[in-house]
Amino acid sequence: MFNFFNKKTNQLEKNSFSENPEWLGLLQENQERFFVFLEKLEAKAVELTEAALPELYELKKEDERQHGLMLSGILGQLGNIREKAEAVYDEKIEDVYQIFKEKIDVFNPFYNQLTQFRTTCSNQLHRGLEAKLSELRAQLEQTNFTDYEVLYQQILDEHEAIKNQFKCQQCGDTIPLTKIYFVTSHIACPSCQNKNTFTPSSLAQGLEQIGRSLAEQRTQPLLDKYYEEENRERDLYMQGHQLKLKRDFSEKDDALEQQIEELEKQHQESKALIPQYYQEYQRAMFDEWKRLVPDLAEHNERFYQSLQNRNY
Repeated sequence: MFNFFNKKTNQLEKNSFSENPEWLGLLQENQERFFVFLEKLEAKAVELTEAALPELYELKKEDERQHGLMLSGILGQLGNIREKAEAVYDEKIEDVYQIFKEKIDVFNPFYNQLTQFRTTCSNQLHRGLEAKLSELRAQLEQTNFTDYEVLYQQILDEHEAIKNQFKCQQCGDTIPLTKIYFVTSHIACPSCQNKNTFTPSSLAQGLEQIGRSLAEQRTQPLLDKYYEEENRERDLYMQGHQLKLKRDFSEKDDALEQQIEELEKQHQESKALIPQYYQEYQRAMFDEWKRLVPDLAEHNERFYQSLQNRNY
């Protein structure tokens, strides 16, 4: 790590914060060191991920349990990198900002540089390192991907193969399997009415969860649209916030005011779209799930309605 808030900082005289701002150079030095620190953490995270990906893909094929353990461990290490970055930010950026803020007021001609120091470092952490860590996590989690289209097709193929092969234990006549059974069922023989126990395969028994997972995969673009709007809303807010800071330390500027108003309008529109997009995704996902597992359609619709009654 790096040392910043040392005796030299504490020895700065009160007037140096307005007449001879030596502290500006200290802020710049600290910012540069923080950037270098984040770059090193990012390089470590990239190296860790690139080394783990090939082995994770192999383990997914050979040993699900070991794959899960390794994936959890790598994600944990990325989490530790993020926590380390946040701890250094709190100590070396936020704490320093708060200390200097006590020594100068908003009318100080250099106050804007102090707030910009904090904003720039925060952006480098959240839009830089954390965005990269999120990208790396997505790459790692992709190794855990299961193609539910394949599993669902296997269930359909299995049903097609056995639907006319189930025989009555009493009279020997064929009992047609008119639907996919995913729980043990007692089916009456159409000839003698004897109840016969049918036990589905382990694959068919997973139909409910496979159906939901497949429905989620098929409607993933709608969920992606929701997440993209969330990110857009945050970006619009940050853009507006930075322009408002600029306005607070400049003379009245009509063009700047128009920019702020336009960004606020876009921000509010985006904010309103977020719950709409999520509801659009949920409705489509549940409809697809009901289609894939029609026996549970009524139950799943009640589940969907209960979700809508909760606060977003």
